[in-house]
Parts: sequence; C-alpha cells; structure tokens
Amino acid sequence: MSRPPLSPRHRRLLRSLVPIVCPPEAEALGVVDAVVDHCELSVGAFPPPVRAALRLGLATYDLSAAAWPPARGRTAARLPRERAAAWFALWWKSPLPPQRELARAIKAMMAIAYYEMPAVKRELGYLPEEWIERVKTRRLKVYADEIRRHDESLIAPDPLPPRAAGKGAEPAAAVTPLAARRAPGKAQGGAA
Repeated sequence: MSRPPLSPRHRRLLRSLVPIVCPPEAEALGVVDAVVDHCELSVGAFPPPVRAALRLGLATYDLSAAAWPPARGRTAARLPRERAAAWFALWWKSPLPPQRELARAIKAMMAIAYYEMPAVKRELGYLPEEWIERVKTRRLKVYADEIRRHDESLIAPDPLPPRAAGKGAEPAAAVTPLAARRAPGKAQGGAA
C-alpha cells in the first residue's frame, strides 16, 4: 500500500487553515474535515514532484512559524486563530516568491475543495444536478425525433459498398471481372 498523500501533521495544518482561508461558514456548515479530505485527494492526484514540493512547502510553512516571535515557539497548526491569520497574511504578502506562491496554492486548493462541498452548493443555491435534469428533459422533448433517427442509423446495415468498407477487403465479385479480362493463355505469373 502506498503512503497517504498527506501526513497527520499536514492534515492538522490544513485543518487549522480552513477557518482562515475559507469563508467563515465552513465551520458552521460542518465541512472543515471534508475540505481537508478533498485537499488530500487533490494532492494525491498531483504528479509526484508537485506532491513532494507541496508537502515540503506545508512543512516549511508550519515549522517556520515557531521562529516568528509572536508565535512564541508554536508551529502554524498550533497558533490561535488571530495569529494563524497573521502568519498566513505574512506568507500571502511575502516579497519571496516561494512563500507567496505556496500561500496562493493553499488558498486555491482549499477554495476548490470548499466550493465542491454539497452543503456549500446548497447554501449558495448552486444545484447543477437539478439544472442538468431540467435541460436533459427539455432536450429529449425537442430533439426526440433526431435522437431516434440517429439511434436507428447506428444499427442499420452499412450503406457503403463492401469495397469501401476497408483496405484489401475486395469481394470475389470485384476480382472476377479483372481475371476474366486477362488474355487467354497467359499464366497467373504474367509469363505466356
């Protein structure tokens, strides 16, 4: 069995970031753990070098907080919410591209995970399944005849002559007239 994409330490860090990065409703809707699970699935789908870089970046983000004086030796995952938000803001606005890009990657990954949650979609009134069903029903009514004709064409006999069906698939009838046109007395090899 392969190793999970995120360690318990990474999951703890992401869990601490959900209230900071996602809208405040994340906790009220009870989707914090589901967002972390979705992020883990996303990380698992990344190519190995990207996955390794993200794990390294998350570990750096978490552990380097301990050296930040307001953290008082605590990792980012263990910071109180206000300080955790300030630590994330430092990375978000950092003059160092790797810090800035990691913060943006974390936010993007978590935002995608958050807005994929069924509870969030319901809260927003975004119900694509209902819309898909309505459009499907309407299209089946409007295009029923065309769909039926197409379905029938899929099982109808092939309208093309056999010669056009494929390379080298000439039927015997197509070869016979050529053989009949040969001069009498000539052998198959072409010598008389």
